[in-house]
Amino acid sequence: RYLASITALCIAAVCVASLLRSPELRQELIDNYHKAFDRLTSDSSKLCIERQAASFSAMETMLGEALVGQVEAHRTILRWFRQKNGVPCRFLVLHGSTGTGKSLAARLIAHHYPWPEKVFHVMWREQRSPDAQYATFESTFAEMRQKVLWHGICGDYLLVVDHLGSGDVQLLADLSEQLRNVAKRLQIRLNVLLAFRGSQPANQPVEGRSLEQVIPNTTIVRFRALGNEQLNECIRLEGSRLGLAEQKMKEAVTTVAKQIDVIRHGCKPVRAKLNLALPSLADAVT
Repeated sequence: RYLASITALCIAAVCVASLLRSPELRQELIDNYHKAFDRLTSDSSKLCIERQAASFSAMETMLGEALVGQVEAHRTILRWFRQKNGVPCRFLVLHGSTGTGKSLAARLIAHHYPWPEKVFHVMWREQRSPDAQYATFESTFAEMRQKVLWHGICGDYLLVVDHLGSGDVQLLADLSEQLRNVAKRLQIRLNVLLAFRGSQPANQPVEGRSLEQVIPNTTIVRFRALGNEQLNECIRLEGSRLGLAEQKMKEAVTTVAKQIDVIRHGCKPVRAKLNLALPSLADAVT
């Protein structure tokens, strides 16, 4: 039986070789190959375009509901994501004073990104050395390569880096070159979201150059400082989440607002302060 299989294979090989001696048949096979390749390429390209057609409506809705007093920042973020851009790697910087919603925006963007399987997170740590930060990014690059092999190049990838400080700008400038090279090598489009902590001056010049000059293809979103009206709105939002009744909500706003310096801390302490005030408002929780 084994000998018969070998014999059949040899006969088939001889037949194919004989057929390929015909110029007409050889040309027909070549033409059919090119047609099949073109059809496959066209279908793959069409499928990729269809998969790239993303909806940012969920992100728009959640940012609109959660961000207080940041109408312009909200618009800039959505405009940036919806903008057609041919560069392999671009950067969006969230900058503003403490408690204005930068980290919240970063979390919501990552959670409601149209391609959730293509989102990567790096939480910056002040105490880490530059070598440790580089190692963290190298690990992220390795994970990104694996994801590209698994999920393909259709759809934009997103890297979120939170809790950055002004002293990290030079390191980010060095890493940005690596990010661009990785995106080019993997043939992907990479969106990089950089959220700076507190009022760290992300636009502080580095060697006489602005952040946009240090890191090409960068857009800075400036979160405006909050006032008392926005602080009260933050308290009401958190109170609604906890289920406070209308009358107790007013008491909560009055009590908690007195305990927060909105100029220095924005809405950041609202949740903690409101939770501390809950014992006296417990009967209002449904």
